[in-house]
Amino acid sequence: MISLSTAPFSAAFDTKHRIFISQPRHCPKCIAEDIDIYGEPYWHTEHQILNVSVCVKHSLVLNPSCCECKNIVGVRGQGLIGALTHICICGTDLRRGRRRKIDKDEMLHRFATFCLAALHERDVDWSNSQVIGFLKRRFKRHELDKLLNDDWRNTYNFEIGWGPTVATRTIDATGIAAALVSLNFEYAEAKQEFRKSDPDSPSKSVFTSDPKLTIENITLATARTSMVEFLDKNPTFTPSRNVLAYAYLSIYDHLWLQRLGGKKYSRILKTPSIDADRTRLLEFLELKKPLSQAAPIPYMRAQIRDTTWLSTALVHRTVSRTNVNNERRLTSANRAHDIQKVIDSAENAILRPTRISNLYIAQRTGLSIAQVDTAMLNNKSLRDLRNKMNRKLREIKIIATFNDLSRQRTHVSLTVLALKSGLTPLAHNKDLVRKVIAKYTGSEYYPIPEHHQK
Repeated sequence: MISLSTAPFSAAFDTKHRIFISQPRHCPKCIAEDIDIYGEPYWHTEHQILNVSVCVKHSLVLNPSCCECKNIVGVRGQGLIGALTHICICGTDLRRGRRRKIDKDEMLHRFATFCLAALHERDVDWSNSQVIGFLKRRFKRHELDKLLNDDWRNTYNFEIGWGPTVATRTIDATGIAAALVSLNFEYAEAKQEFRKSDPDSPSKSVFTSDPKLTIENITLATARTSMVEFLDKNPTFTPSRNVLAYAYLSIYDHLWLQRLGGKKYSRILKTPSIDADRTRLLEFLELKKPLSQAAPIPYMRAQIRDTTWLSTALVHRTVSRTNVNNERRLTSANRAHDIQKVIDSAENAILRPTRISNLYIAQRTGLSIAQVDTAMLNNKSLRDLRNKMNRKLREIKIIATFNDLSRQRTHVSLTVLALKSGLTPLAHNKDLVRKVIAKYTGSEYYPIPEHHQK
């Protein structure tokens, strides 16, 4: 059954399959040929791929409706699709329907041909990471979005569920096919490029280092040379992708790094202090994330200028992991005790949460979310404690936002203050904001009532 659907088309690019269309399309000449050969017509799979609007075999525009009565062919009640027949409900013979002919060199015909070849692909030995990696080496995000807009969305009203504000790896199969057709690729050529392409998966870091450089032998001269060669070889990359050279130069020659690209890199921020790097690394250590991937630049700087502290922190993390593995075998009473400690310490945590969720508790106790769910469900006092702490964290956030706005001498309404505090501007939330600020300032009313705002 899979081979009779459009799923193989998505599989050719290793993307998630979509049920593409609700109004099936047909070709008049295909209907005539099917009746001559099989005695009845059928829905052709290649006609049902999203955005495919041309029959590759006959070069005719596909249409879901009858050319006379304009009713959608084959769709029954409640959106169900029935069998294809050559006679419409109005009595028109669909074999005689007139359709516009498309030249084989036109983009629509080339796109349909590309999709048909992908649909028939059964030997997929490349991954979506390789496909996305190939696209990334050809386009930047805004360039890819402009291409899809100019060539497809605006010209042919294509439905492509992707934009430059989301990750490139989320682009669907039709978006990939459209981009490749715009590059004048045939499907056979494209799959050869996929096979040669390096993966670009989320698990693979976008950062790299010059293999000739090590922390032991790096100097200002070698770091500068490495950075210049790296940017010459990869003109679309930023200096921070050459991790070791960038970390070293950001510590010892920040001005040279800023002048390197003229205005292009003039906005490189000043090097964070040792304490700032430590705080950043502790955040990810607390979340049990690998530092080399989660914070490569601060991690490399710590290896250069803060080795003693980094070694101590990593040893502490190893001990903590061992303790966590042991704690997972604790009784329910001990689990409740650990959960209570996490809730009590949330107010003074390095990364103070805005809300204590089961995921937050699970990350800090080493328990699974299911174990936390069970413990909270069976212990009313824990639920009450969490609700009380969440109310307190909400009040702290409101007061902190109020103080920030007061320092900026910015007068805002309760609605804006609620939004900036992470609350929806509903009546009960605005009432909560009013009460918290009134209690904090000792004033009966919010300093600037809403009805006085312009």
